[in-house]
Amino acid sequence: MTSSPLLFYIDDLYLSPYTYSVLCALIEKNIPYVLKETQFEKSKALSEHFQNLTYTELIPAIQSKDFVLTESIAILEFLEEKFPAPEFPSLYPKEIHHRAQARMLLSWYRCGMQCLRKERSSETLFYSGLKSTVPLTPQAKEEFDDLTRALLGILKKGQSFLFESTWSIADSETALMIQRCLQNGDPVDPQLAAYSKKIWERPSAQKFIRHPRRDYVPYY
Repeated sequence: MTSSPLLFYIDDLYLSPYTYSVLCALIEKNIPYVLKETQFEKSKALSEHFQNLTYTELIPAIQSKDFVLTESIAILEFLEEKFPAPEFPSLYPKEIHHRAQARMLLSWYRCGMQCLRKERSSETLFYSGLKSTVPLTPQAKEEFDDLTRALLGILKKGQSFLFESTWSIADSETALMIQRCLQNGDPVDPQLAAYSKKIWERPSAQKFIRHPRRDYVPYY
């Protein structure tokens, strides 16, 4: 479908949950890509090439010839349309209501749960020395409780995936949200813990999780 692989710009610390999501999507859909690691300091890309490449100067970004796209949600939708099923595995469930729910979760993970994401940042998942040593604040705990109730209403007992019988990108992103608490020692419902661990073990997730990381330097 494409004469050359997509260029995929990713943070060189492999920390962003949004680059994690796009990487999972590329791997699950079997789309050829070339990684372009980009170093950031004080919220700025150190690469002059990347600075001039995008509107937002943010990762993740993909490039196909002269076309450059940022924002993970937009990238996921582009990949789904550019590399459609059945030739390529789909990122979203087949049934229309399930697709809508999957997109709802993706939006929620970006716009909501701000306290939870701050107190259990992705840094705590990938750098053992940065794991949290304090309990969640009441606000963050309430956010995770809301997420738990929602997921238990979607994930049926004995089900490996949130929707239907196959993986969707909502599974990869949901697993990461659960891991924020699981890896920091917070109480997690056993069903959700088992579900998250299974998704976390998928090759697409492990590609990101196990990538060697340099010493941690804050982006901001």
